[in-house]
Amino acid sequence: SVARGQDLPFVDGSFSAAWAMDTLAHVPNSRIHDVVSQLVRVTAPGAPIAVGLWSGDDDETLNLVDLEEPRRFLSHRSDPTVNRLFGEHGTVERFRTWPEDAGAESGPGADNTGRHYQFLIFRTPTP
Repeated sequence: SVARGQDLPFVDGSFSAAWAMDTLAHVPNSRIHDVVSQLVRVTAPGAPIAVGLWSGDDDETLNLVDLEEPRRFLSHRSDPTVNRLFGEHGTVERFRTWPEDAGAESGPGADNTGRHYQFLIFRTPTP
């Protein structure tokens, strides 16, 4: 399925778990709660949702290393912001970070951004 994150075409509680790796970094802060609310809505009560993001100083920008136009929109969030944001939608059970790799597999800008990867698992509320 292809859908907007603010309007997922699934009934409430459709999935026993969900994950969003690197996708929520493209959602502006003005819409992030709408998208996370949809993830929670379509995931069963008490289910885990895994999220991966690249950190930042709570800044929103166009990706400086994109070679093609239009460049991708990026919203980089600090560790406290990520924990607060997802904590408003459930219980953060695990939060880990690790530095950006300097290897070729990291792509353009590897190890030059000062960012780190954020991974968290939060659990949807139970009734």
